[in-house]
Amino acid sequence: MEAEVPTETKAEVEMQAEVETKAEVETTSEVETKAEGGKEAEGETVFTLAEVEKHTDAESCWIVIEGKVYDVTKYLDDHPGGHDVLLDASGGDSTEDFNDVGHSKPAIKSMEKYLIGDFAGGSSAKGGKAGGKANQSGLAVLLQFAVPILIAMLVLAVNNGFLANPFETVSPTVSP
Repeated sequence: MEAEVPTETKAEVEMQAEVETKAEVETTSEVETKAEGGKEAEGETVFTLAEVEKHTDAESCWIVIEGKVYDVTKYLDDHPGGHDVLLDASGGDSTEDFNDVGHSKPAIKSMEKYLIGDFAGGSSAKGGKAGGKANQSGLAVLLQFAVPILIAMLVLAVNNGFLANPFETVSPTVSP
């Protein structure tokens, strides 16, 4: 009788054990993610608006900017604008407010360490413009610049006598 020869080599057995261990770790991380309230999507954690709205105090402060969810709880005391700014912006999409302030490149870069996942509502949940002034319509941008220029031109025209000053009272002349 022939002795049975094992079909798996020691390397194959070790590789199989490694794969099983990796699968256990991934399952554990999925459970932890679901416990946090997020859902896995292509390796990224995705949070809904309802989940983000639960984190609006100094114990847990989450904000959404450009479709990304940030846990800024540890940054509250360090924020240059004060912790109230972040608390007021927490629990929802703060993209428009963030862009209106005009943060520096280093400030934007420092946000990476607070990133915890993606926002299920896309890049902007409030229906605001997710890019701030960069996404404004052409007419709005034109008006922002055209109106002040027209006002300045009118002031110059009145001061130089090309137009009558509508606010100047003209005293009637009495003829003898």
